Amino acid sequence: MFLVILLSILSANAQKQDTTIYQSCRLANDTNHYVGIDKQIIFDSCPQFGKQSDDYNKYILAHIKHYTTTKKRNVRIIISIIIEKDGSVSNLKIIHSVSSNLSNKEAIRVIRDMPKWKPAILHGKPVRMRYFLPVPA
Repeated sequence: MFLVILLSILSANAQKQDTTIYQSCRLANDTNHYVGIDKQIIFDSCPQFGKQSDDYNKYILAHIKHYTTTKKRNVRIIISIIIEKDGSVSNLKIIHSVSSNLSNKEAIRVIRDMPKWKPAILHGKPVRMRYFLPVPA
């Protein structure tokens, strides 16, 4: 009987998922000073969309429909996302917007339909990370 209980406890502990969500990604060669971050965690790599640094901007510009009538494109919607361990995007939330509800829905649609990201890597393993994305409105 004791063996059955011990095995069930060990099995339950082995099945626990790490649900930690990291807020900022800092690499060893990053010399910036971050305000308000108590514990500086050094990551192997940060989340990345595509292969080049401008792939995110190219994707957004190619897929978003602009609903604003003004010619100003510096108005942005800021969306909070979580990049999961498998590179998928989850928990989308509008953080800042001065655009119409239609523009907000379009920004959410484009981010939700994105191909997978390369996730953040910490100690050789992928981890979940919160990221803030600007989307032109």
